[in-house]
Amino acid sequence: MRETDALQKQIAALEGQALEKMTAVEEVENVLSGRAEEISGLEARRRSALEEFEAQLAADRAELDSELKKRHDVFITLPANLASVYNRMAQRSRDGIAVAEVKNGSCSACFMKLRPQMQVEIKKGNQIITCENCTRILYIAPAADEAAESKAAAQES
Repeated sequence: MRETDALQKQIAALEGQALEKMTAVEEVENVLSGRAEEISGLEARRRSALEEFEAQLAADRAELDSELKKRHDVFITLPANLASVYNRMAQRSRDGIAVAEVKNGSCSACFMKLRPQMQVEIKKGNQIITCENCTRILYIAPAADEAAESKAAAQES
């Protein structure tokens, strides 16, 4: 009889726990049903944001493919030694950029001031000139070169 009483107490305790769990589940279900609109709205926004991301990713991939094709077309026209120098510089640099524009007499990658003789050599364009600090290939943009020459001519007048 003692065993029966102990088992009945155990059964009653387990039934109480089960009832508590069922009540908690009902409360959570009520909260979820009350917030169903909010959840569906969030899900719709997530889906639309994901679609926008996928579209942007596809556009970016298409642009990358286009730019890689342009790069390949330019590489075909380069002499082999210049192409190998460029590839070596691109692999050695931290960010994969092998060239840097000269702006205001400084390397635009590391901002190191260039010697005047080096600037003249870069303007001539007879050979590859690299930055002494970051070792990137230096170039002067044609528009910037012309603007600097016209500015110098205006100052001389």
